[in-house]
Amino acid sequence: RKNNKEFLEGELAFTFYDDRSLVLRRTHKNTQTDCYFNLSKDDLEFGDISSQEDLTSIQNKARLTDKKLYLGPNGFAFLKVLT
Repeated sequence: RKNNKEFLEGELAFTFYDDRSLVLRRTHKNTQTDCYFNLSKDDLEFGDISSQEDLTSIQNKARLTDKKLYLGPNGFAFLKVLT
């Protein structure tokens, strides 16, 4: 993550949060990355993930299937928006 400027620089916006999860969007130049974090000890499912997103190698306990993102306990995933 530290080797990629798109994860360190640019605009940062929190798009959703509650006591179990956090979702933020990082925008750098023409690159957009959505970052999902499971803050709980339970499995979480995020529905309606855009078909324009792709799971990056920066993830832990994550699976993207049929426009749904599944995160295991304390899991996270960075999804790069494909343009």
